[in-house]
Amino acid sequence: MPEGTLLSHDLFEGVFARAGLVTDIEVIEEFPTDYLVSAFRLHRWTRGDWQLLPWIFSWMGSLPTIGRRSTPMTGIARWKMLDNLRRSLSAPMAVAALFAGWMLGGHDAFVWTMCIVATVAMPAVLPLLIDAFRFRQGETLDSYLALLGTDLKRTVLTTVLCLVFLADQACLMGDAIVRTLARVFVTRRHLLQWVTAAQAAEAPRESLMGYVRQMGGAILLGAFAFILMPLMAPLVWLVMLPFACVWMLSPVFAWKASQYSVSARRLEATADVTAVLRLQGRRTWKYF
Repeated sequence: MPEGTLLSHDLFEGVFARAGLVTDIEVIEEFPTDYLVSAFRLHRWTRGDWQLLPWIFSWMGSLPTIGRRSTPMTGIARWKMLDNLRRSLSAPMAVAALFAGWMLGGHDAFVWTMCIVATVAMPAVLPLLIDAFRFRQGETLDSYLALLGTDLKRTVLTTVLCLVFLADQACLMGDAIVRTLARVFVTRRHLLQWVTAAQAAEAPRESLMGYVRQMGGAILLGAFAFILMPLMAPLVWLVMLPFACVWMLSPVFAWKASQYSVSARRLEATADVTAVLRLQGRRTWKYF
């Protein structure tokens, strides 16, 4: 493997070195401190995934990072790497599909939009459906309803935020993909550009204007939707208006969602860990 060509290599290593299934180990990673930290991390992951293109299509034989050497990569290995690329294209394709659907008539545009919204909501809704029909030993009706209510609130909030940040995610993924393709096949520079999660978390927190600067692409997409409204079929603007508004205001939502009290966050984390440890202690005692 040529030196200095892979930014993200955990999947690449797993393809060649294989991996064992370990079911009794949990790795707990701290969640990102704010939306921009999460976005920067996702941008880095996407760049790393797209830098695997020369290995995915190594059968072409003329890509600059591998010369004419073949690689013993199985079909399932290529499929895993391609699935990561497919995942990074979800947001850009969803936004493109929304604009394409809005070109249709009023009823068709509404149905098309609801289908796209359903695909965005599905990952958050499926766990809720599973929990709704799951029976837990010793659970009372009150605790079941309380837990279901908490899960429902989280599902709705997650779905709404995914739709609010959809335009920004599309711009973020588009930038990562274009930037990576240019670096891999043209400039051959900055392939290992990387800011660690710890460095990103320790950086000064952005003000509201910082979010506006970083999420300018979402604002432009929202403004573009506003410009297209008079050109669409009658009543289509009713479908487009909510998306245009939330996309233009997405920096405000991101900034607001990223505000937290450090002391409150630590207290909440401590309380959660204590509850988990007590539950695990009871299960261990019950076993013996």
